Parts: sequence; structure tokens; C-alpha cells
Amino acid sequence: MELVVVNGANNIARSVIRGLTATGKYSRVRMLDFRPYKEAVYAFQRELGSQNVQLNKHLVSNLGSLEIGMEGADEVVYFTHDYFSLTSCKNNTLVAAADIAKKLGVSKMVAVCPVEHDMAMSDDADSWIEKRQEAEQKALDKNSKMSVLSSDLVFGKDPTHLVHYMHQCALAGKIQGPILSDDAKFKPVHHADLTRAIERSMSAGLTGQFAVRGTEEVTSRQLLNLVEKSCGVEPGNTRARFETPVFPVARMMEEFLVGMAADTNMAEMIQYFSENQDAPVSGQDIWQATGSEPEEALSQFFKYHRV
Repeated sequence: MELVVVNGANNIARSVIRGLTATGKYSRVRMLDFRPYKEAVYAFQRELGSQNVQLNKHLVSNLGSLEIGMEGADEVVYFTHDYFSLTSCKNNTLVAAADIAKKLGVSKMVAVCPVEHDMAMSDDADSWIEKRQEAEQKALDKNSKMSVLSSDLVFGKDPTHLVHYMHQCALAGKIQGPILSDDAKFKPVHHADLTRAIERSMSAGLTGQFAVRGTEEVTSRQLLNLVEKSCGVEPGNTRARFETPVFPVARMMEEFLVGMAADTNMAEMIQYFSENQDAPVSGQDIWQATGSEPEEALSQFFKYHRV
């Protein structure tokens, strides 16, 4: 059976693909992405090939090529892409993919929207969180048969996104100041639990919007301390690096002219949650909806994890 994964080249998506194919249900994976021809994807292709899973890469440069790439798909997992420059709008791509899936008669579609992949800025009165929620609702309005899984920060033995970046910064000893926050709070979820949430959503035919979170709440600083310990670094050793102050207008010009760097976007996200009380994710709790619970605990994982 074939699984079609839209925006599947990022770390979190590859981890989920690894988990879904390990069940033996899928023998082929069709990866659609803006940048599928990169070293990490080729290595991943060889890894899956050694397990008799065929990975086919497809370049998606616009909505027309996305529709062509999704033709014939029966089960689709969509991910918010993790690119922050020279690519399409994350929110518009979600809505378009939902519409295309309905048009093509895709029987099962799960859209996974990791908060750490969002563009953490807005150029009008609505916050980026409000814009994301609006896009997710538009996608559900376009395709009432799909489910949207809004995920908290993702961690695990596989590289993810923000946590993977924290590992790099802990070893370097420097990180953006906003990430050392005691106010931005999250409930990180293990990539294996995220995979299980997707599986259960698919098998149960869930529709609507769901939140995928872990059980333990930590601040951004506390999460970094756990990462530091796993790197053999004394917790609290990672310091804020010096950065020239950038005014909002200058930040907008930077994003327009050269794009937002991924690390800058992470810092902007943490800064937003430090200053606002918005929850990182929205929707009904996926574990309550499926009568299950996360199997991987954050503190227990980092108790033994070493890099």
C-alpha cells in the first residue's frame, strides 16, 4: 500500500514516515516537497530501501504540481513545511491541499501542523496564531472528511526541529536570548506518540481539529536544561548570545528581502509565547478522542538520552 506525504522532507515528517512504515502497512511512500532532493532525504531513501520500502521523491513547486503529485492517492499525511524563505505560504498551502484532496477523492487525510514549523510573525492586526487557526478551520471547511492535528514541540531520539536546534546550541554554549524563557510553556510530545496519534486518526476516520501534546509541561528554559544534560553540559551553561536589536519594521523588511532564518523564527515563537497567554496548539485533545494516552514521558526520556 502507498502512503502519500505532503511536505515530507523535514525531520519530524521523516520520523513519522519511519514509524508508519515500520508497521508493514506501507510498502511505498510518495514524498511531495518543495526541496526533496537534499542529502538527508537521499540517506532516508536508502534507509527505507534497506527495509523494502520504496520512497519516491516528487518536486512540488506550485499548487498545480501539488495536485499532479497527489493524483491517485488514497491515504495522505500532510505536514506544515519547515521552510521560511523562497517558498509558498504555509497557511495557504494547507487550505489548498485540503481542497485538492477533496477534489481528487482522497479517502483519508491527516494534516499535521507542528507549532514549531509555523511562521511566527504577522503583518496585520491578527496574530500568527490566529491566522494559523483560521487556516486550519478553512481547511476543514474545504474538506470535512479530514483531520487536523495541531502538535506541540516534538522530541525524541530522531532529530526534530526546535529540540534538535537546542542540542546544537547547548554544545556551542550560546543561544538566542528569548529561548531562555521562564514564561513560554509547552507540553512536548515524543515523535513516536505523534506517529501513534496519526495512526489512530487514520484508522478511526476522525474528522475535525485535535491537539497533540505530551503530559509534562515545561518552560523553554527547562526544556533547554534537559537538552544540556543529555549533551553532557551543565544545565544553565548555555548563555544568550549577543544580537543587535531589530525593530519590527526592520524584521518585516528582512523577511521580505531575504526570508526568515529558521533560528530567528524559533526565537520569535518563544518570544510570542513569553508575552502572550495563547496555547501553542488548539483543538480537542487527541488522546481523549481516541481513548488513549501518550506512552513516552519527557523527563523519563531525557533521564537516559545522551548525544
